[in-house]
Amino acid sequence: MSQQLSFSDLVKSATRLDSQDYEKFVVTVNKLRAKQQPGALSPKEAALLKKINNGFPIEKWQRLQDLDLKMEEATLSSQEYTELTSLTNAYEKYCVQRIRLLKKLALLRNMSVEETLHQLGLQHGEV
Repeated sequence: MSQQLSFSDLVKSATRLDSQDYEKFVVTVNKLRAKQQPGALSPKEAALLKKINNGFPIEKWQRLQDLDLKMEEATLSSQEYTELTSLTNAYEKYCVQRIRLLKKLALLRNMSVEETLHQLGLQHGEV
């Protein structure tokens, strides 16, 4: 017999996941919720959700974090600074593209971006 987790236990467990498993978890939960909601997703919505749920590449994210820490510690070389700038630009482009996709999804659903974020279980800082 399986034991049901409380909401707070589920949140605590999710925060313990590494970033790659967390991304998989979020994508899976969003897919399951979409299936439970009345009415099937249109092919356009499904395609947009798939793109929205694609995370920033984990290797690039980890390298960005490492370089950011080195910058805070003032141990960043000029070559690493160039790499940090490039990765930061790539991450910003990723975030902007994700926001554009969320806006398209919101328009398809006839709701605001805020309502769409809420429906997907996302917060502004997670976009």
